[in-house]
Amino acid sequence: MLFSCCAVAGILGGPRLWNQLFRSRAEELYSGAPDPFASRVVSQILLDAGIAGARAIVIPIQGSAGQIAVVTLDEAEGFTGMGSASANEMTMMSVIRRMREDNRMEQLGIERVTIDYRDKNGQCLVAITASQTAIDMLAEGEISREQFLREVSIGPGSFSFQEILELIQES
Repeated sequence: MLFSCCAVAGILGGPRLWNQLFRSRAEELYSGAPDPFASRVVSQILLDAGIAGARAIVIPIQGSAGQIAVVTLDEAEGFTGMGSASANEMTMMSVIRRMREDNRMEQLGIERVTIDYRDKNGQCLVAITASQTAIDMLAEGEISREQFLREVSIGPGSFSFQEILELIQES
């Protein structure tokens, strides 16, 4: 029943109503200024992987000692995917492994990762969020892709495009 109400609100009211009802503002979820060092490390991983139109920002999570890495894949900035489905998966697994290693070695404190996918107009199509623990377990082969997907949150983005731009300018 709740799911049906949410679906109707999203369909009839569109993204604006959905965001007003279900989306918290970034300031309520994340605290403090972006972490410029961690943001550069994650951005470099994406650059090294050759992912055009990708950018990253790492922000402290309110009420936690950890941080969230928000990776934006933006068609308006040149993101077109990475080729075939198998190439996409291989590239993402490589990025996941490198993020895990750098997170541990550099002590970045990343606890969660969000992939924010944006269309040609810069509008968020979907945001996918997972804990770093689940990502590590997938990278290590400790859980299957299906088990990993059960741990993932999928929905509208946590940030408006303007909020991301403001955070990137601060870092």
